[in-house]
Parts: sequence; C-alpha cells; structure tokens
Amino acid sequence: MKNLKKLNRQQQKEINGGGKIVKCSADDQCGVLQCCKYGVCIYSDIPICTLLE
Repeated sequence: MKNLKKLNRQQQKEINGGGKIVKCSADDQCGVLQCCKYGVCIYSDIPICTLLE
C-alpha cells in the first residue's frame, strides 16, 4: 500500500467514471439508475431505490 500516491485535483478530474456530483433531496431529482442517498445521487444496480433502504 505504500506505492500509492495522492492525486492532485487535475488528475482526479481525468479519471473516467468520476462524473459530476449531483446534490438531491429525493430520488426523482436523480437520473436513470441513480438513487438519492446522503444528499447526493449515486448509481444503483437496481432500478427501484426504495429497495436499498
């Protein structure tokens, strides 16, 4: 684990999959296959968000 280096902000932005963080208060504010958890939209493998709770 000592061979890991900290990434600077520019390197973090270049990582694929590091999409835009969307804040929310309800599931309908998120996109397809996303659920509102802890105030942000997160991707979910299942389409029904209420099953996650």
